[in-house]
Amino acid sequence: MSKRQHLSEREHPRSIIVVGRRWFQHGSGNTYHTASIYVDGKFVKHTERAYGYGDQYLQTAQDLLVSEGYLPQPKRFASGAVELLRRQCEALGIIFDHEVVRVSRRKDL
Repeated sequence: MSKRQHLSEREHPRSIIVVGRRWFQHGSGNTYHTASIYVDGKFVKHTERAYGYGDQYLQTAQDLLVSEGYLPQPKRFASGAVELLRRQCEALGIIFDHEVVRVSRRKDL
């Protein structure tokens, strides 16, 4: 697969869908996640397992979408917070949807 074109050389995606998977490790009490990312209906990538609970899978997906050239860097606020993926897509006119599934085994991530 060739490198993505620089954002200034192409249009933004029309749609982004993120399917997250979360696994809770009972022994240590940690939560891990992965994300499968689809752009314009085509599978792009499945992220590596990462630590994080709640909607952290969306931040992981956003980081990947930026590093792969699908999205520009999100806004950074004075507080140190980063623009949410949902808000970034909304501002760029990109249709965005996501879902998350809780899995019971690590190997199901």
